Amino acid sequence: MQQEDKALLASLGFAACLKGRLDLGVKLFEDLTKFDPPVKAAAAGLAFAKIITDQFEEGEQMLLDQLKADPENYDLKGMLVLAYALQKKEQEARETAASIPAEAESAAALSAQALSLL
Repeated sequence: MQQEDKALLASLGFAACLKGRLDLGVKLFEDLTKFDPPVKAAAAGLAFAKIITDQFEEGEQMLLDQLKADPENYDLKGMLVLAYALQKKEQEARETAASIPAEAESAAALSAQALSLL
């Protein structure tokens, strides 16, 4: 399978989650993590699915594990800010948000929206 196809499937997984079809999104993400190498967006998608279904501890740990391998992935950091904000972990949310530069526009926007939940 081509990389573009994998990226498209990961995008469909996120869309499915946002439309309330978590079962479909999770299935796509799980299948994409079985590739060698696994699709990074799929691992992030699984973490996102955990977070939006209030499985914060598991989703948070998945994001932290991914950030160990890719500490400058600001999109993952933005998702982590969201996870912290939904749990009302204000200090962790603000500290993580502060590590996201304005140039990482999508992550910075997600962080700003997440912080508004506090």
